[in-house]
Parts: sequence; C-alpha cells; structure tokens
Amino acid sequence: MLWNAVRDAKLKVQDYLDAVAAHGPKETEPAILATVLQQLRMAVENYLPDSARKTARRAEAARAWQGLDESELGSDLQRLWARHALALSATDPDSAGRVRGLLAGLVVDPEMRWQSWMALAALGQASVEDLDAELERDHTKTGVAHHMAALTARPDDAAKQEAYRRLRTPGELSNEHCLALIEGLRTPLGAQTFANLNGSYFDDLEQIWQEFPIEMAQRLVVG
Repeated sequence: MLWNAVRDAKLKVQDYLDAVAAHGPKETEPAILATVLQQLRMAVENYLPDSARKTARRAEAARAWQGLDESELGSDLQRLWARHALALSATDPDSAGRVRGLLAGLVVDPEMRWQSWMALAALGQASVEDLDAELERDHTKTGVAHHMAALTARPDDAAKQEAYRRLRTPGELSNEHCLALIEGLRTPLGAQTFANLNGSYFDDLEQIWQEFPIEMAQRLVVG
C-alpha cells in the first residue's frame, strides 16, 4: 500500500501526491476515492516539511478543483471532489473565489454550505455578518454548532482566545459545542495560534481529568 509506505517513510510524500494526481481522477468507486483523498490531505498537513507545505496546498487545491470540474454532474464522485476541494481551500487563499462560486451554484445542502463558509472563515474571507446570515438560513442545532466552528476558525486571535477559555471552563459547553470550538481552533492556518494557546497542555492534563466529565475530558485531551 502506497499510504503505508508514506507513513513508514519508505515513499516520498511528493511521489505519493503525484500518484494520486495520476490515478485519483480515474477512480470510480466513491468509498475508495474518499479514503485516498483523505489520506492525501493528511500527507500534506502531517508528513511534508513546513518549507514545502504552502506550495503543496496550492497545487493540491488546484487539482481538487480540476477533479470537481471533470466529474459527472450530480454524482457521488462530484460531491466527493467538492468536499475535498473545500477542505483544501481552507489552506489556499487562491481558492476563495471558487468556494464562493460553490455557494452560489453547486452547493445545496446545509452541510456543504457550512463547509464552504468554514473554508472562507479560515482564510479570513468570511465576516461575522456573513456567518450570522448563514445561521439565519440554517438555524438548527447542527447549524448553531457549524456557526460556532466557523466563527472560531477566523484569523482572529481574540476570538480564538475566547473559544479556548470556554473550552477550559467546566460546565460552559455541551459536548457538541465543545467539538465545534475544537474544530474551529484546529484549522491548518490557525495551527500556530492553537499551539500557543495550548502550550501548557501536558501540565493541564491532570486538571482536565479532575474537572470535566469523562466524555468532555476525552474530547479536550484528544483535541
């Protein structure tokens, strides 16, 4: 398996990305394609050196949009490429225009609309007013959680600090809202800010286990 070879440092990450670029668009089984695309994103974010990541993010986002453009309209494969493109777009400022195009065209279900807004928020391309308007459109339990995640994903240090404070305050959040704030804090472009906020992670572990219910503590520890 190529993916195993990447994880075992037996195959260069770029060789893996090139293999996916060559063969991924030919894959017609949605379950297989979903796994491959997820692994590609993991390879870019977790296995490439920092010096190569920005270029790879841009290149893979462009390939993802191409995969979307070439997929059959309305197919499961098209939706997979769309979600893949949106996930990569959260790290690629050049993709902001395409994301807004999805919001105006292809995107019809609330889940994908929120993924689009999440990408724009992470890029600093979505205002509080934009996100509030989307919440008005989808004022459901799930919509509220997505709204919280997107607000936290913005490159706004004060918002991230407030989200972190709420996460560390016992009784402040439901499990669903805890997950939403964690999702917003863990966007790739906000990784350094999150690392700075979480600098005392190991020192705080005992306190987390003591102060929070077991399920909430697990969410906070795993992140």
